[in-house]
Amino acid sequence: LATGDPQAGAAWILDLAAVAPDPNAVLMAVVRAPWFPASVRGPVYEQIVTRLQDRLRSTEALAREYAEQDLRLWQLRYARHLVELKQFDQAAALLDTLPRQEQPSSDELELRWRIAAARNDFDAVLEQYRALPEKAPQPATLRQAALGLQRAGLRREARKILEFVFTQE
Repeated sequence: LATGDPQAGAAWILDLAAVAPDPNAVLMAVVRAPWFPASVRGPVYEQIVTRLQDRLRSTEALAREYAEQDLRLWQLRYARHLVELKQFDQAAALLDTLPRQEQPSSDELELRWRIAAARNDFDAVLEQYRALPEKAPQPATLRQAALGLQRAGLRREARKILEFVFTQE
């Protein structure tokens, strides 16, 4: 804000972080700071994800599991940021790069549903669950993701998911 140009300020912070002993610690703190404009957080998230991907390549054994979890967490945070900015195509592309898990997290489901709702594809997603209920996520995960939809103001979609869960149970 002091620069008068949020883009220039974000670039300056990226430059400062690059010379810090732990650049990601700086970036992770800044990207969540309330004073840092949401409109310029994208490059910071990209830098965090890139650094975590680099760290993952050089990690082995148990540390690799933690690095994978950390990377996934930040990818989801970045996707949530993009969804909140209504950059649904970018968010969907980011989510599509995530390694497939047997059971997606409630955060990932919520983000995918918010994107589907914005694209008017939500009912198609729900139809897939109805057609193959054995492939649908666990009821607890569905309920948790539906609560996220409610908090995001997508009450109609949340109700449909909860109705599906109720019917299945």
